[in-house]
Amino acid sequence: MTTINSNKKALTALAVDKLTAGVTLTDTGDYIGLRVTKGKTGLTTFVYRYRQPDTKKLKQIKLGNYPQTSLAEARSRLIVLKAMRASGIDPIEEEQHNQKIKAAKKIAAIDLVNRDSFKVKDMVDLYLNEKVFDHLSEPNRKGKKVKIAGSRKQLKGQREVERTLYSDVVRVLGNISAAAIGVKDVKSLIQEIINRGAVVQAGNVLRELDLSIRFAIARERLPEAYLNPCPTVKETMKDAGYKLTSNAKKRFLTNDEITLWLEWLPSSKFAPSIRKILKLVLLTGCRSGEAMNVAWKYINLDDATWYLAETKTHVERTIQLSTQAVNFIKTLSNDTPYLFPSSRTNEPMEQKQISQQAFDLKMRGLMLDIPSWTAHDIRRTVRTGLSKLRCPSDIAEAVLGHSKKGIEGVYNLHQYEDECREWLQIWCNHLDSLEVKV
Repeated sequence: MTTINSNKKALTALAVDKLTAGVTLTDTGDYIGLRVTKGKTGLTTFVYRYRQPDTKKLKQIKLGNYPQTSLAEARSRLIVLKAMRASGIDPIEEEQHNQKIKAAKKIAAIDLVNRDSFKVKDMVDLYLNEKVFDHLSEPNRKGKKVKIAGSRKQLKGQREVERTLYSDVVRVLGNISAAAIGVKDVKSLIQEIINRGAVVQAGNVLRELDLSIRFAIARERLPEAYLNPCPTVKETMKDAGYKLTSNAKKRFLTNDEITLWLEWLPSSKFAPSIRKILKLVLLTGCRSGEAMNVAWKYINLDDATWYLAETKTHVERTIQLSTQAVNFIKTLSNDTPYLFPSSRTNEPMEQKQISQQAFDLKMRGLMLDIPSWTAHDIRRTVRTGLSKLRCPSDIAEAVLGHSKKGIEGVYNLHQYEDECREWLQIWCNHLDSLEVKV
């Protein structure tokens, strides 16, 4: 097979149409990775060739055959797959996942005549596949299917809804007939989640279950007389004094509280990995989820940097490490790919384990005797502390990895790395001055 287009010219429809057997053309610019090949049988195929995000192995995924798939359509799909890869999702693995969902959907085809066969799991899958996830429309008059964006724009958000529904709703109610679940079932489920200290998650579950039921009703998969129990449960929980949504947080630790916290943390009953994660949050201002997933391959102790390929804002960045942070990281074991692996799986822990363990310590009377705090309050403590030390606001925001707003976010792409290093060092020196050495 011969690869041409060495002049880095963009592909054209004419070039694809005139392609001869045994030749491969490559695209350029925003469409790097797009290749079109004509085989010996005369079949012309578009493919996306890329390196797998973690292993860096070369892979390729078929985009379609020409002329059924035009160059413009191949490029459109390429952009979608590139965005997927940029968010850390392997396009081939994602396609295999979607194929499994489609296969499962066919196997679990809902019998509209027999309503009892429509289980809660079927209802959840219906909502996910036809509402939450990106999907294709039915063929139009020209026989083409149009991509319909899911209700959650980001792939991460789509997967989060899936995890929310499967980890609680399907786990507890999955095999029950959807038409049979009532107020008692839903209330019991939500109360279980609240009892484990995940009040906001309880609200998330109730919201997504409510939307799942509403979607099933709109699709006529539930009897006309069926009464959605979620609004009643929401009012019941509200009357019981539960607020199932998060408040705008204003909690941060004072210098005296930081001192007490640093004295208490090493001997606290948190799991060892969580104690270390919380400490890294205090030293760097990172998000707890970023700390939980950090891999050794992204830490450069010689340069005192920590590279973040995936962030909440979808903008990669580099965290500058103070002398104290470097010394702390040097004390950690590097026997696994991750800095803070689960002792059971050697993989990163789930972020909810911090709140679950904190709730457990509080219930057992083992939490530090200061006003209630969360891992995110530690991050807010760093931001507030930097301001107290007279750090410029734009630098402090860069330390935390916040996106710039408005027109500045469009034109000012500077990440203030040198300034972040300077002020994180000032912050950690300040922590050292609080009598307890961190």
